Amino acid sequence: MKAPAFQFYAADYLADENVQLMTLEEEGVYVRLLAYCWREGDIPSDLSRLSRLCKGAQESTLTEVIRCFVPSPSAPGRLIHPRLEEERRKQEDYRDQQSESGKKGAAARWRNKGNTIGDGMESPQPSDGSAMPTLSENHGDATISPMAKNGSSSSSSSSSSNNTPPLPMREEDKAVTGNPATSSDRLPEWFTTDLTAVWNELMTHLAERDALPTRMTRLTWQMEIQRNGIAKAISAIRFSISKGAKSILWDGPISRGHSAQPSQRQTERKPRPSNPNPKPSTLFPDGPPEGVTVNQW
Repeated sequence: MKAPAFQFYAADYLADENVQLMTLEEEGVYVRLLAYCWREGDIPSDLSRLSRLCKGAQESTLTEVIRCFVPSPSAPGRLIHPRLEEERRKQEDYRDQQSESGKKGAAARWRNKGNTIGDGMESPQPSDGSAMPTLSENHGDATISPMAKNGSSSSSSSSSSNNTPPLPMREEDKAVTGNPATSSDRLPEWFTTDLTAVWNELMTHLAERDALPTRMTRLTWQMEIQRNGIAKAISAIRFSISKGAKSILWDGPISRGHSAQPSQRQTERKPRPSNPNPKPSTLFPDGPPEGVTVNQW
């Protein structure tokens, strides 16, 4: 593919001796022939044909201008410009270098295609510094286990379980475990006593409303608790139960750290006193007609 443009160095052009000796007419013909030569690769050496290319330029003018061109070594009867050929070669070399760099980059990406995404990056940690929970499979039953900061599991699902009271179960959970008396969840080690209590209260609350979440939803909630912190989670769960919600309302006034009760400043707000000297209406200087109310701004 031919390059559509070439670098025009104004300083070199104006300092060239041949250009300095040209008239303005000759200089215009010269620039026009440069453009033709770049686009076509060469120009004809016949003066009559050059005259037609240059809108009827005089042969004397063309004779002075074509001194800047040389015969083409590969095309008899054609002229080329040495500086244009140099610029053409520079552009071709640059394109070859870019192509070679692109091939090397593509080859490097294909070699690294099998690497695990995110290698060498530290796993994200919760704001409270505790371990981030991960999902695992244990005999067809999804459990939650903490992930240590170095990326390895700190304990198995059996060791991460604690002694918690039985929780309500969904019918599909009973079909998986075959034991309707206990929940399939294993609460993680980082659950505190208070958090375990409100969690069980939330499950009982949802069971009474026939809205028990799926196993994966419960595990997702536990990971949200891990990210938001235990204190905020306890407040959010209690607020959700008080509102009769079917999920944890993280955006509730309590979970955001705001009290649900009005502040003392709000309760003690005094009524705005009335204006003892109201401004008379400009529309009705003597007062509005009977039955007409005028709002004062």
